[in-house]
Amino acid sequence: MWFITAVFITSAGLLQSTVMQHNLFTDKLACKSYLTENKDIVTEDINKAISNYLNNIDPKIVYQIQWIGCINWPTPQPKPKPKLKI
Repeated sequence: MWFITAVFITSAGLLQSTVMQHNLFTDKLACKSYLTENKDIVTEDINKAISNYLNNIDPKIVYQIQWIGCINWPTPQPKPKPKLKI
């Protein structure tokens, strides 16, 4: 699965990230294409999410987005069952 994510730094000196979880993509090309076509909407949504999150912590904290892009989050694979030795 591919997600659109943003990395930002706060005035408190913390480097943090946020993920747009309502947008899931099956491959990198689809994710990058969506991001390219909807950059303004994505940036606006990320700004709202970060602002709401930081206002709950401390309204005085400001932030600066450092990067917006696509990352791959591998889907968990089932663990193999151990073979029983008798």
